[in-house]
Order: sequence, then structure tokens, then C-alpha cells
Amino acid sequence: TLLYNYTTGDSTLEQERPAINFLTDSIFLSPDQKSVGLMGAHVREIYNYHFSQQTNNSIIGQFFKLPIEYTPVHGDDVAFLVSSQDVVDLTKFSDEEKSTSQKMTKYWTNFAKHGSPSPFDEDDLPTWVPVTPTEKNYMDLEIKNQK
Repeated sequence: TLLYNYTTGDSTLEQERPAINFLTDSIFLSPDQKSVGLMGAHVREIYNYHFSQQTNNSIIGQFFKLPIEYTPVHGDDVAFLVSSQDVVDLTKFSDEEKSTSQKMTKYWTNFAKHGSPSPFDEDDLPTWVPVTPTEKNYMDLEIKNQK
């Protein structure tokens, strides 16, 4: 069922969510994907990701008093890479958030060292496939609770 353009609840936030999704996709996602497509046609190693880890530690989410279901928002991925108590209290990260942070840090470190986020076959780190001229591959960065 396609729910992207339809409201799913009665609260003001739920009623406005389709407009918010449209606005944020047009501001952030569309230009990002256009850039990835253009770079992928000319550069061999382009790595694209979608950050979908829900968090109670969203700076913007806290400012707007958003429940966790409305996270992540733009910029939330930074807190998972930058260890600074000035940005986010990392002691409040859930086990899933800690795992996502560790995985992201390993990917970024591998990329800085080896030019690839997943240069080795590791059980704890799925292979991050680069974008090609014909495939817009991406890595979904999220750890879900395994209940």
C-alpha cells in the first residue's frame, strides 16, 4: 500500500507529514540522488547511504518535540559519527544506536584507510556496494531490535 502522500492519523504532525516528506525530499533527497547519479557516471567508487536509525537523541527532533517514530531527521547521522558530549549524550544511546554508531564508525574509518567502507569480508560488517552507472546501490544504516 502506498501511504507516502496520504495522512495516517489525526494529530497535526500526522496530518502534515505528507507535506513535510515532500518538502524534505525535494530539499535533501532529490539533489543528493541527482549528485550521486552524476558522480556515479564518472567516478568508480561512489558510496551512497540512507540513514534510518530511529533515535531519542535527535537534536532537531528534541527541539520540535518529535516522538522517536518521526526520526531520524536531517543531520541525525552526525551524532553517530562524532563522539562529543557537546552534541549528544552518548550514554543515552540505546543498544541499537550504539551498534549503528560502531558500524558507521567502522565504515568511515575503512573508507579513510582503504578507499572502501568494506574492503574485507567481515561477518559483522555487510558489504557496502558502490553506485554504478546502471545501479544506484546504497547502504541502509540502521540496527533494528532483534526481539
